[in-house]
Amino acid sequence: MKQIFVTGATGFIGKHVVKTLVKQNYQVSVLVRSMEKLKECVPEILNQLTVYQIKDSIKSEKKIEELAEFFLQRQIECVIHLATNYRTESTKSDIEGLIEGNITFGVQILEAMKLAGVKKLIYTGSSWQHYQNLEYCPVNVYAATKQAFEDILSYYTEVEKIHTIILEIYDTYGEEDTRNKIINNWKQVIKRRKSQATEEMIKLSLGEQKLDYVYIEDIVNGIIKAMQLLEPVTSDKKYKKKYALSSDTVYTLKEIAVIFERIVQITLPIEWGGKPYRIREVMEPYRGLERLPEWKAKYSLEEGLQAMFQKEKQKNKE
Repeated sequence: MKQIFVTGATGFIGKHVVKTLVKQNYQVSVLVRSMEKLKECVPEILNQLTVYQIKDSIKSEKKIEELAEFFLQRQIECVIHLATNYRTESTKSDIEGLIEGNITFGVQILEAMKLAGVKKLIYTGSSWQHYQNLEYCPVNVYAATKQAFEDILSYYTEVEKIHTIILEIYDTYGEEDTRNKIINNWKQVIKRRKSQATEEMIKLSLGEQKLDYVYIEDIVNGIIKAMQLLEPVTSDKKYKKKYALSSDTVYTLKEIAVIFERIVQITLPIEWGGKPYRIREVMEPYRGLERLPEWKAKYSLEEGLQAMFQKEKQKNKE
């Protein structure tokens, strides 16, 4: 497969996936809502991408038809669906966006794939679909919408023979991360303390929850490996597999802080127990899924953090 279509190209994982695909000589098309954001995220490869800018103003039926026509024109062979509307906690004002972004939008893509005869899909699920280590018990509404899309996807696998690999992702980190995530927050606090001599404290829970962190380069390699595993699947029978992109080692949040501090050689100003655990806090990562075949995380947490800081340091010099 050479013609690949990627959603979520301006997200943390998406922009790294797109850059790697281009580097490996794939022909990459991306779906975006904002050209300005795409220019900001991947300026160095912008001229190597074919861009489909979605028109939110048109009706769903027309949107599906236009996307299907784009698939046909570009001879798309595989869709990597990474776009998501992420919310740790949701309010009544978030519900419409969660359903539109995580369910409706994905089904529109599936309908366009059906019309255009595109038969291969890589989709990313969430470990938050497994509260208390259950096969399915959503931590929040976000996780419930991810599962809802997977359930709808089963129809397209069964009836339309869209061959699918679902990759369940745990905690991710790496360079160029602007998300409101714990490791990124620690980096920002250290930066502010250096520039402003501030005494701000980081209030966290007791830090006993265990986390499964995977470095962004390993995540990207896993997505591409899944695509390669899907490539030879040509039968008219249904093909739907679900795997985990997980590391071999989990750490408590406190242990992660110790590793982080050792690398940056700075003591984080953390007040452990300064705030309660979140409602439905996941204390143990789900281990009910087989790891993606022919893939293993290359980086340990310490190695990944070191690689992240090294790449960020190099970029600052350029």
